[in-house]
Amino acid sequence: MLKATGGDDRLLFNRSGQEYRRLDLKSKLPHMALQERLALLASHGHLVKRPFLIDAEKDIHLLGFNETRWLESLCRMK
Repeated sequence: MLKATGGDDRLLFNRSGQEYRRLDLKSKLPHMALQERLALLASHGHLVKRPFLIDAEKDIHLLGFNETRWLESLCRMK
């Protein structure tokens, strides 16, 4: 999914979630190394932006909910 975001790991974070605010990540993330940010996502599931879908075979990568994009992509998967 990181590759699908063009390497912008900030897009992987659920920035509207309570855990994000509780950990004050808005101010901390810019000062963290990529490996630290990815470890944070791996250890705190609530920080991951959802829903997400990866279908590498059909080159479909969806992150967050956008009804139009999901419908179009799910139709392509059939």
